[in-house]
This record gives sequence, structure tokens and C-alpha cells, in this order.
Amino acid sequence: MSFGLYKFPIDIDQKSLEQEVRNLSKNEKIHGIIVQAPLPGHIDRYAVTECIDGEKDVDGFTRTQIGNMFLGHDGLWSCTPKGIMTLLSHYDIDVLGKKVVVIGRSNIVGKPMALILINA
Repeated sequence: MSFGLYKFPIDIDQKSLEQEVRNLSKNEKIHGIIVQAPLPGHIDRYAVTECIDGEKDVDGFTRTQIGNMFLGHDGLWSCTPKGIMTLLSHYDIDVLGKKVVVIGRSNIVGKPMALILINA
């Protein structure tokens, strides 16, 4: 797997950062993009994330991937919940009808985990 790290000046403005992410997203040689948080206080991380093509959103944060997860469709889900479901599947643990507790409500783990479990 190839990897590239793109760092931008801390004082980059919102519009410029969004354009940079759009340009990276259009690059056919790039297959996945993560916007690493936290970002500087003057940057709207959600607006920047939405500049990623849904097919390249490896964090699963774009509306496209959140919609796929909500509807139970395949897509690029948040890594930790996807890993947990892979482990459950590997060990033949069926969650149907089980009571499950998800502690936390983060957009990275808690909310996606709860949604994936509901769909399972």
C-alpha cells in the first residue's frame, strides 16, 4: 500500500483546505483519504470531510458512507466498528436478539457501532 501525508499550514483558510481535499479526492492514483482531527479551530472539519469522494472516505464520515451504514449497505465503515463486526463474525457470534451495550457516542466508534449492531 502506498501512503502519502499531506500537511497544510495551520493558518490555511477553510476554502483553500476544502479545495486541496477536493483535488486529492479527484486524483485517480489516490484510493483513500482520511482528514486527521483535530483541525485548527477556524476550520469546519465536517465541511472539509464532505469534500472527499464517498468512495475514498476510509473513515466512513461522509454523508454517503454514513447513509450506506444506516441503510445496512456495503461501504467504507468506521474502522473500529468494522473490526469488531469482523471479529464477531470470525468467532461465529450472532448478535441477533442479544442485548448489547455500547459505551460512548462518538462519531468514530460509538454511533457507528450502535447502528451497525442494530442492522445486524
